[in-house]
Amino acid sequence: LRWCRGNHQCFVRHGWSLIKGLFKNRNFACFEMFTHTAPIPAITLIWAIIYLVLLSINALINNLGFVQFLNTGVLNVVWYFVGVYIMGIFHAFVVIVHNYKRIDCNKFLLIVYGLLFPIYMFMLLVISVISMFVKVKWKKIKHSDSITIEEIEGEICE
Repeated sequence: LRWCRGNHQCFVRHGWSLIKGLFKNRNFACFEMFTHTAPIPAITLIWAIIYLVLLSINALINNLGFVQFLNTGVLNVVWYFVGVYIMGIFHAFVVIVHNYKRIDCNKFLLIVYGLLFPIYMFMLLVISVISMFVKVKWKKIKHSDSITIEEIEGEICE
């Protein structure tokens, strides 16, 4: 929860800078960090709920039977998440291809990890939404690195 809440806060604080860094400097690392901090799982869940509400309204207006509504609604939601899963795989493999020389991993495992990445994102969906509404206790983490966030921002997204 703490990690997801921190991601949301980073997105609010640095999201626009990451987008500018992507287009202004053509820096792919900005894209990776943007997609990492963007609340994509929460947006996905919220969109699915909105979609089901709109589908319900449509079913009421058009006098669809309950079984037809369930078949249409469930099928559409399933296909929606299949699409999200495929986009997650695409995103994972774009990152893998871009960083291939820097990744020290067995090729077979790298493919498996790319295919499993969307499952991680689905698990993150629930945690991400909960972190928006639950008060998270912050505990100080002692860091021994000497690099500052300003140095990282300057290096990645200027």
